[in-house]
Order: sequence, then structure tokens, then C-alpha cells
Amino acid sequence: DNACEKAQALIKNVNGVAEINDLQCHTYGDRKIIAAEITVTCGTAKETVELTKLLKSIIKDKLGYDLQITVGGVL
Repeated sequence: DNACEKAQALIKNVNGVAEINDLQCHTYGDRKIIAAEITVTCGTAKETVELTKLLKSIIKDKLGYDLQITVGGVL
């Protein structure tokens, strides 16, 4: 399963994501999770929240995985 590669490409192409610091895919029975740490270019906390909501939606819709995301930095 190349879900990690697909997720990396999807996340990297979203405006506001500066870099992906870490990305891991996990499957626990029927539960599929992608854990990611990103650096963003958002100017406000509200923009960062909107970005993480968008990323979660994209990963769920395109790959069927739940996204657990951590913002590790802001540029």
C-alpha cells in the first residue's frame, strides 16, 4: 500500500504547507491512520485550524485514512 506516498503528495500540494517533517501510516484492524507533522506558512491560528481541517478532509476523501496532524512550526 503506497498510502504514505500518496498522502505526502496530497499534503505537500496544499497551499499553506511549507514542509512535511514526519509522516507515518498505521493500520489497526479496520482503522487506518496517517500521522503527520507539518510546518505551515499560515499567518494566524485560525488559518492554521482551517488548513488542518482541509488536510483531514482531503486525506479521508481521497485515501480513506484518518489524519492525525501536528503543526510543528510556522514559517
